[in-house]
Amino acid sequence: MRGVGRLNKEKSMYLESQYPNQSEHKSKDAQSGKCPNSKPWVIRAIAEEEKKLSDKLWECEPTAEFQYDERLRRIRFLRKLQKADPAIKAIADRLESCERNDRCCYGACPECSRLLQRWFV
Repeated sequence: MRGVGRLNKEKSMYLESQYPNQSEHKSKDAQSGKCPNSKPWVIRAIAEEEKKLSDKLWECEPTAEFQYDERLRRIRFLRKLQKADPAIKAIADRLESCERNDRCCYGACPECSRLLQRWFV
């Protein structure tokens, strides 16, 4: 586990060097309200990874098509439960708003989670 801590420190140093003052340089998504609860570096990481080729980076990596289908499954499931709680409707709406080149940057979104995971690798 010692190596993981060192990698996290290196990653945070890299982020600080790339984005020295994150509070002043919010992306247009964060300002517009598309990703209100997401950190600016997460938004940038997802946007950066989306521009790269989608070659497999590791064995058994979920494909983009699988993650897309998973996002649709989650939306259908949440829509069935949305009458019970308005927060569930908000989650489903946010997942539904996720599109290529206009991501929701939400932790519950399988597509955004896959992009962020790929960025770390």
